[in-house]
Amino acid sequence: MGASGDEEENSKGRSKNLVSNREGFCPSGRPLNYEGNRNWETRIMTRTIYGATIGALAGVGIGLYKRQNPFTWFTSMGANCAIATCCFCGFQELTRELRAADPDDWANSFLGGLASGALLGRLHGGPTRALPTALLFASIGTGINFGALLLKEYRLRHLLAAQVSNEGDKATVSASKQSLLSALYNFELPEWSPIQKLDEEEAKRRLVERENQRRRTLDSLQTGSLPAKDN
Repeated sequence: MGASGDEEENSKGRSKNLVSNREGFCPSGRPLNYEGNRNWETRIMTRTIYGATIGALAGVGIGLYKRQNPFTWFTSMGANCAIATCCFCGFQELTRELRAADPDDWANSFLGGLASGALLGRLHGGPTRALPTALLFASIGTGINFGALLLKEYRLRHLLAAQVSNEGDKATVSASKQSLLSALYNFELPEWSPIQKLDEEEAKRRLVERENQRRRTLDSLQTGSLPAKDN
């Protein structure tokens, strides 16, 4: 009986641990509070615009280099880059949603590049172009993802360094102001100067004398006698 009771308690403890470890996850392992799908439309649209802009500018350069009509290259390169970028970003977001991963995960770019490259290569050049285009899209997309992450990290470091520098400059200015005020306050005039700095003890003594003089004046007014003058 004792052994069976211990086994039941151990099984209950293991089941509790499994339940606690699976809290916040679906039975399939997907997080319940997954928020990586926020703003997926904005990401696709923004990156498509960037891709179309880069392709259009490259088309203008190619047209000028070949001494052909730049507008033709502008429209063709811009449209092709927009289609390729939109297709790549769509598969990237689909991969991210299936994996429930972070939007900046490099695996999303790699898998999305393979899928989009295979599709576009198959449609454009036939079965023989599917694999090379898939590898090309995967390598380019993963490289761009790593570059974007490095740029974001560099900008964050630069921003933090600028913030720390500004705080240090403010602290230095505040310390210099305090030192200047302290120097002005502690400045002492020479003994031969007719104007001397009033220290704290002298100020208290004069305040007491004024209070005594005021009281004597009030007493003299009440008694009708003239106040006595201090020598």
